Amino acid sequence: KLNTKTIIIDIPTHKVGYSTNLYNKLLSLNIDYVVSPVMGGPLQAEEGILGAIVGCNKNKYKFAKNILLNFCKNVFYFGDTETAVKAKLISNFLSLGTTTFVIETLKAANKLNIDLKKIYEVAKLGSGNSVALNRIAEKALNDDYKGYIFSVNNALKDFTYIQELLKDMPDAEKLSSVTKSFYKNAKENGYGDLLISELIKK
Repeated sequence: KLNTKTIIIDIPTHKVGYSTNLYNKLLSLNIDYVVSPVMGGPLQAEEGILGAIVGCNKNKYKFAKNILLNFCKNVFYFGDTETAVKAKLISNFLSLGTTTFVIETLKAANKLNIDLKKIYEVAKLGSGNSVALNRIAEKALNDDYKGYIFSVNNALKDFTYIQELLKDMPDAEKLSSVTKSFYKNAKENGYGDLLISELIKK
């Protein structure tokens, strides 16, 4: 049984509304709740260089930050729990959207018989350069398509949440819908457990 001195720090990516419901339920039990979805993956967690997006009562932030700095390089306070959840989803909209373009670009290069090493070197010189490009392409050049440690199932889940968040923004919602369909189709084809970067060869 949790006592009133307990502070829960919750790090997964939530859908809109979930953290507020959980916050209110725990508040009724006099238990403090901090939502802190993180940016980065398993490798960044091992190295202690994740980024944390924090939402909580302001007076609990300092305590939460001290805990999070054990495995995070940077910790950012966004206000209440719902704002932090929205910030995480918007951040994922950018990062997963960029990653999807990288995947499709490399897949297209393969199918068009374009030298992957050369197109990668060209891309790095322009605004197409990104962390996602470097993670995926560096390994793909050696026939390793596990450069981006994030599953198709997780990408589909996140884009479902993102599309819901953006429902009142027509253009952004359309982009999220198209990108979501990429992962929905992959799952329907039996690739749900693959890493999204493995889709380059599918």
